[in-house]
Amino acid sequence: MGEIKSTMDLVMERTKHLSMSSDEKNEIKQAEFEQKIKGILTKYTSGSSRFSEAEKALEPFYSDHKSAATQVLAGFITLQGSNTPTLELLEGVFGVDVSKITEILSSCEEEVKVEKEKHLAGFAKNLAETSSISGSAVVPFIDFDKSWIEADYEICSKFASRLDKAKEELA
Repeated sequence: MGEIKSTMDLVMERTKHLSMSSDEKNEIKQAEFEQKIKGILTKYTSGSSRFSEAEKALEPFYSDHKSAATQVLAGFITLQGSNTPTLELLEGVFGVDVSKITEILSSCEEEVKVEKEKHLAGFAKNLAETSSISGSAVVPFIDFDKSWIEADYEICSKFASRLDKAKEELA
């Protein structure tokens, strides 16, 4: 009667001739590193952990991998959505000056707001003229309007390169 082998033994026997290059090992380490930081950020963003807990979890990265950790966190900054938790961690834990990024985000948000108000006014005027729909109760919903989508995209594209450059300068 033969020997009964565990699944692990079988896997090890069948893969003993395989090996990983140093590049593949580095890619795996980088992916794990990014996943750890993403997990910490996700917990903090969702409210599962407080700032002090996120700070403590990021401490090991501060001394050994500050630049890499900063770049990973910066990768989560976008022109849309809330960037406050990410900016708090960058500034509070890693001591990074995020004022340039904050200024870019605020400028983009303000320009989008002004342009959206223009489109809303134009849309409401168009409704009044073409469909005889008007009044204070009319609140146009332009989020799916083609001209608004194009205008929003143009504004965000204009600020995207500035934001990318500012994120690169963080390290």
